[in-house]
Amino acid sequence: MKYNEKLVHEELKKATNLTELVEIKNKLSKDFINPLKTLLQETKDHNEKKSLGQEINQLKINLERDFLFVKNEFEQEQKKVNYQVVDTINNLTIGKAHILEKTNKEILDIFKELQFDIRCGDDIVSSIWNFDALNISKNHPARAMHDSFFMSDEQLLKTHNTSYSAFFAKLLNKTDDIRICSYGSVFRNDDDDATHSHQFMQIDLVWIKEGLNIANLKWIVDYMLHKLFGNEVKTRYRLSFFPFTEPSFEVDISCFNCLNKGCNICKGSGWIEVLGAGMLHQNVLKNIGINHNKYQGIAFGIGIERIAMLKHEIEDIRNFYTNDFNFLKQF
Repeated sequence: MKYNEKLVHEELKKATNLTELVEIKNKLSKDFINPLKTLLQETKDHNEKKSLGQEINQLKINLERDFLFVKNEFEQEQKKVNYQVVDTINNLTIGKAHILEKTNKEILDIFKELQFDIRCGDDIVSSIWNFDALNISKNHPARAMHDSFFMSDEQLLKTHNTSYSAFFAKLLNKTDDIRICSYGSVFRNDDDDATHSHQFMQIDLVWIKEGLNIANLKWIVDYMLHKLFGNEVKTRYRLSFFPFTEPSFEVDISCFNCLNKGCNICKGSGWIEVLGAGMLHQNVLKNIGINHNKYQGIAFGIGIERIAMLKHEIEDIRNFYTNDFNFLKQF
């Protein structure tokens, strides 16, 4: 079949979208080139093989040229459709903050009232601050490549905001009352499903002062949770383990939906796990230059998506990131 530029353009212009355009191009390629490839395989004459090879290459060049020409025309037409003049006065809608941004601000405002220094660090952090300063041992699973996103041997995407809480606490260690609340996205190599994401938002709190104890920890955690879920919710503290706190706790709240009777939100238990907390490990205090014999610290971390999902009965964490306006405009 002889290559005809006009006919090729006519065929390509039958496409109604870019996917169809590529499919038509692939079909034309087969129609023109496959017969020549067959001849190339069958012929034994060296000169004829060379001639057929050159012809095939030229056909590919011509087809690619004409495909790009029509593709450019197609994209220009689409731009005209997409950029039609609209009545911006009568059709203007007012944007609103994303539900995660609202939840993040709601929590940060609580700690602004309590005179905490609100900080946000970079997404990339050194392994020294992400692990070493926080008493995380060399053989801890989080240090493995398959659990964290490493940029190099010494840098990675931060796995928790405690790294920046500790960093800022060291900057402010000349004061007798250090109050740091750091926020931002954190990154972990988790499978993406209804309740997990490789990226999520977190707020981390560190309070260092002489005389702090578990009673202070429970007070500030309870204060925040009552602000978020109402004064009627109860809290429960279960012993746990985190390398940077000792003792460590998992904190639950009584289900605000069923009042401890059991429902789909609390999975029938009457309790909902909301955050991890504890007294700062003395090794962490030493690592950031704090006199651990004089001062004590409390710390906790809370996931923003987790709180938003609970408050608004959202079942799939992925809904926050799909930019579905039907979902987002509910909030």
